[in-house]
Amino acid sequence: MSTLMEHTRESKKQAETKDFAVSDLNQAYSLTELWPDLEAEPDCLESLIKEAVPLAPLSYYRAGGVAQYFAKPETLAEFTAVLKAAKERNLETVVLGLGSNVLFAEEGIDGLVIMTTGLDRIFTSEDLIWAEAGVLLADFVAYTVDRSLGDYSSLVGIPGTIGGALFMNAGAYDCEISKYLDAVLLYAKESSDCFIYRPKPGDFSYRMSFLQNSDYLALAAAFKLEPQKQSELMEKLAEVQMKRRNAQPLLLPSCGSAFKRPPGHYVGKLISDLGLKGVRHGQVGVSAKHAGFIVNYGGATASEIRAFFNWVRKEVKEAYEIDLVPEVRYLGKWPEEFSKARVELAKAESKEQH
Repeated sequence: MSTLMEHTRESKKQAETKDFAVSDLNQAYSLTELWPDLEAEPDCLESLIKEAVPLAPLSYYRAGGVAQYFAKPETLAEFTAVLKAAKERNLETVVLGLGSNVLFAEEGIDGLVIMTTGLDRIFTSEDLIWAEAGVLLADFVAYTVDRSLGDYSSLVGIPGTIGGALFMNAGAYDCEISKYLDAVLLYAKESSDCFIYRPKPGDFSYRMSFLQNSDYLALAAAFKLEPQKQSELMEKLAEVQMKRRNAQPLLLPSCGSAFKRPPGHYVGKLISDLGLKGVRHGQVGVSAKHAGFIVNYGGATASEIRAFFNWVRKEVKEAYEIDLVPEVRYLGKWPEEFSKARVELAKAESKEQH
């Protein structure tokens, strides 16, 4: 392990210290003021890295193999140090939030999986609320309600982190996280630079963000501070929580909404109208409570879950000529049997983006 995580301290000492600012903001934010430890040297980088870590407990689907290497940093300095060390050794990296929107292959993942849930700092600065990438959406909403900072109630039932939600532009009830966003602290994987960026029109769309297929990782995000009465916020929060409890299968492992919503349609209705609501193949099936969810009833393998996704897609395609695109991300080394479906999915995703 020590040979893997040997750190090139000299390169860090030689790195130039820079402060970046958000364009068009009234105030230039110093990164070292917002994050005093951003450039701190981790005490023991080697101890952050584990070998052969099971991924199933880290996925909402409770399925999947083993990560070759795994890290769970607790500061942004540790996170960026691990990323740099992996880059120096040509290790592929997978950044994981809460594991609520991923399906890991049974053969596992080569390289380094980095889980961000240790990055959980929330604070206010001027008229913004900053939250690090690993902050749970539920914790972020609780923070804002407790301090009467604004209405973020639509995010409360979404399982995931700030970073994962930004990556997917997650949302519910016709409201996406990008609506609230003011700025993002980004890490450029190629240059290892950190800087604050204010998103522009076109950076986000339905379940899409500029972070996807890019060189950038979101380390933290700033949201608009719009104070409201706490009683009103608590009422809205309770309403959203009740809606989710009544409509969604929250007690069974799933990734939430299984597929992106095709224009002009609701996925749950399409699947339900085909008579597939409640249909099971072994231990995986369409939820009997909400047809837009594919659930693991216990013991289903990653390959069985992915094969079921493909089967539902095929049934919908044959009935409606609609290509459903999964919201879940398939990560790791998948068997050859999924190659054809992977090509078809890539075509559907390309068509969706255009």
